[in-house]
Amino acid sequence: QISQLHRFKDGANIAKQVGLGPVAVIRDTLRSNGISGLWRGTVSTVLRDSLGCGCFFVTMAYAQKALLMNENEEPNTPVLVASGAAAGVAFWLIGLPLDTMKTWVQNGSAHDLRHAWQLAQAEGFLNGIQSLNRGWQVAYGRGAPSAAITVTTYSLIFSYLDQV
Repeated sequence: QISQLHRFKDGANIAKQVGLGPVAVIRDTLRSNGISGLWRGTVSTVLRDSLGCGCFFVTMAYAQKALLMNENEEPNTPVLVASGAAAGVAFWLIGLPLDTMKTWVQNGSAHDLRHAWQLAQAEGFLNGIQSLNRGWQVAYGRGAPSAAITVTTYSLIFSYLDQV
């Protein structure tokens, strides 16, 4: 079961070598799985995003509250940046294992989310829970700064428009 992850990586490398573009991949998906193949992994994606966004906003709000000296003041730019970065990490802390399971569903290594959960349990048992967080350096390294920029931009624009 665990070698299915390697099968996916091999398949991705073959697709790169053959030069399959997005249109070819969509055509192949439709041919092999029908129209429903284009929506494979939707439940996993919604689960990842809903739990991830929940963690994102709770962490952002908590970090802002913890970093502010006065509860009634608006967060300044350093607080916005720090709370955004923390929120980005929080999203991927819960999101990365779910993203791994989503990928298994989408590439056919798992039949559905329940099967992906079984694979995740086996993977975690055999190789440790950290094996479900492969690529964390990229996820956190991209997630923290982009969330810091997003939260800061949103907050500053909202504050400006609120005064206009």
